Amino acid sequence: MNKTIIIIFGILIAIAVAFIILKSTANAPHDGILITPTVSATPTLNITVISPKAGAAVGNPIVVTGQARVFENQFAYRLVNSHGTILVEGSAMSDAKDAGLFGNYTIKITVPTSDATKNLTIWVFEYSPKDGSITNLVKVPVLLK
Repeated sequence: MNKTIIIIFGILIAIAVAFIILKSTANAPHDGILITPTVSATPTLNITVISPKAGAAVGNPIVVTGQARVFENQFAYRLVNSHGTILVEGSAMSDAKDAGLFGNYTIKITVPTSDATKNLTIWVFEYSPKDGSITNLVKVPVLLK
């Protein structure tokens, strides 16, 4: 009887040790990259456009407001016509008080009427500090009055 209890106890300890080892290696760095098994189902939006809403009729200049949580509070914007031509391109900053916090922004985009079409799209995005690619892109289609 005592021998059976010792064997069962030994098996339980072996299972517990194996579980701890497997759990610790799942989160261990591999080639300098920390692998985490959990993935967020909802991505975090780092740039939002509050106004204008998609499909809204806008005047000239177009006033864009929103919030951004971006590297050094800096982000970019574009105004694109229905043919895909960039009409206006610029950069702006949010008023975030610290890194990792959202800040408000307001952008006034003057539409060059000679190149404009009625259907326009506002792009608000960030250039990646890592490789310069466009990240956190928000597109808002609008109609010029």
